Amino acid sequence: MMKKIVFILCFLVLKTILVAQTPAARYAAFIKKADTFYRVKNYKTSGQTYTQAFKFNHWKIPQSDGFNAACSWTLADQADSAFAYLDIIATAGYSKYDQLTTDHDLQSLHRDKRWKKLLAVVTDNKAKEEAKLNKPLIAELDTILDHDQKYRAKINDTKQNYGADSKEMKALWRTINENDSIDLLKVKTILDRDGWLGPDVVGEEGSETLFLVIQHSDQKTQEKYLPMVREAVEDGRASAGMLALLEDRVAVKQGKKQIYGSQIVTDPKTGKDTIAPVEDFANVNKRRAAIGLEPLEEYVKQWNIVLKKAPEKRLIPNGIANSDFSTAMEIHDSIIDLQNVTTGFGKQLDYAFGNGCKRETNSAWYKITVPYDTIITFDLVPNDPKDDYDFIFFKCPDKTCIDGISSCKVGPDRFCFSINFDKSASTGLSLYSNETALNCGPGDGYVAGLPVKAGETCYLMVNFPEFYHRTSKGFTLYFYNYWPQKPERLKSKPSARSKVIPAKKTIVLENVLFVSDKTVLLKESNAALDKLVSFLQSNKNMKIEIRGHTDNTGDEKKNQKLSEGRAKAIVDYLVSKKIDKSRLSYKGFGSTQPIASNDNDEGKQKNRRVEFIILPN
Repeated sequence: MMKKIVFILCFLVLKTILVAQTPAARYAAFIKKADTFYRVKNYKTSGQTYTQAFKFNHWKIPQSDGFNAACSWTLADQADSAFAYLDIIATAGYSKYDQLTTDHDLQSLHRDKRWKKLLAVVTDNKAKEEAKLNKPLIAELDTILDHDQKYRAKINDTKQNYGADSKEMKALWRTINENDSIDLLKVKTILDRDGWLGPDVVGEEGSETLFLVIQHSDQKTQEKYLPMVREAVEDGRASAGMLALLEDRVAVKQGKKQIYGSQIVTDPKTGKDTIAPVEDFANVNKRRAAIGLEPLEEYVKQWNIVLKKAPEKRLIPNGIANSDFSTAMEIHDSIIDLQNVTTGFGKQLDYAFGNGCKRETNSAWYKITVPYDTIITFDLVPNDPKDDYDFIFFKCPDKTCIDGISSCKVGPDRFCFSINFDKSASTGLSLYSNETALNCGPGDGYVAGLPVKAGETCYLMVNFPEFYHRTSKGFTLYFYNYWPQKPERLKSKPSARSKVIPAKKTIVLENVLFVSDKTVLLKESNAALDKLVSFLQSNKNMKIEIRGHTDNTGDEKKNQKLSEGRAKAIVDYLVSKKIDKSRLSYKGFGSTQPIASNDNDEGKQKNRRVEFIILPN
């Protein structure tokens, strides 16, 4: 049984540049969609969507996603598909025996003759994994964990019995701080010697202990090890939830707003616990859910904080907004939460099919302005699979088209009126369909994705046929190739289709690593460099210059040569990925352009970098 860990929790300031939907982001969107189908009990569609995601990901299947796919297929009574994914992850080393044997979703598989064979493989994986663990280090970290948690477990009772400002509470905090100092020295020794250790070396609890001690340390220490935790999350040695909590704490200490709401502070006016300021509070639960954290209102209950729910905004008020083309709601996100159509309005004659203009009823209009060339695809997922929504979709390259729609002289580029029984009434635009229109009656429910160019405006009308004579329960829209601009502090790392970076802006290439004192790239650099490849592929006219830098250790002539050689190595990598050499140049600057002090190891590490600038066309 895992020990109960008391968190005094106090996340994600990702780097610059606007985001288009990278392959990783699109894969994540597929997985999110699959999970949505699972949650509304459309298990077969969930399993099919997981398969679609894995196919898109070239059949690279993360163990957690493969396990969830097996759960969906099991609940859809498709044991063969469930065992197929369980066998894949077991062959890849899946070792969570307890999860496999206790998950309720998989219970129906226990009677299958294949179950014992699967358990044998997972049991063997678990034994091999445990044999690799560093048991002396696990024992040391276990002692540190006990030391860290022993007195923290007394905080709530002491506060309740004596008060937050009592001498008893102050004495308890002195003891905790003394223990933290001792624990931190031990953990810093481990991290500086071995780097961040994942569950594969010290087990889940041991890796969690490293995080706890850093989480309880001073600001300078947290800032020092934050890059190490980021790197550990990228290669799977730490969880995104850990990084979220640490980034939140660092942000608050730096006087910035947190992203995930994990930091709890004391209100100076009331003396009560409250949530430190949060960036874009309205969407905090979306961000928490994306990395596996519970809703904020559940998280803060341990501090007896009750979040007041904001009045629900009706995005489609009865009879007014979104009822007609002229009042279409502009979409500014790739996921549009629960929407609905409004019954019995329609002030204008808005669209034409074979029969000319028609007065719309039971419908909602949406407007999308696309910032880059792409192929628009989306899923419209009903909250109730019994609801059957239709849609029409227009592409408008100029105002002439807009006038044509409003006067019914222009017809839609795509429409779908078919009833989609196989996919639980979901519908939309898909890369896997060749149809441009589907009329009434049973059908696939999906028509082909629509190519659009930067600056073009599209209009989507969603309709719930009035002949059902009942109220629909709403739907969610998921756009997969439309990724609008995000607030500055929520932007992610450089990715494809980003066309807003000014020329001459310097961008540091994170996680690009070389053999010590050599120009040879380590394989760990491939992921970061492949992102740059995708970025350049999506911006075909862009030219860049790669720039290498070193710290001031050693001979300057050698440093200059080393920095230039490393910059060239990156150019060579890009050329090997079919980036035209005429778009690339490189320079080495040695130690002449430091961005931090060379008087300490932390500063030297920052100065040893490779970066690029976008050259004016």
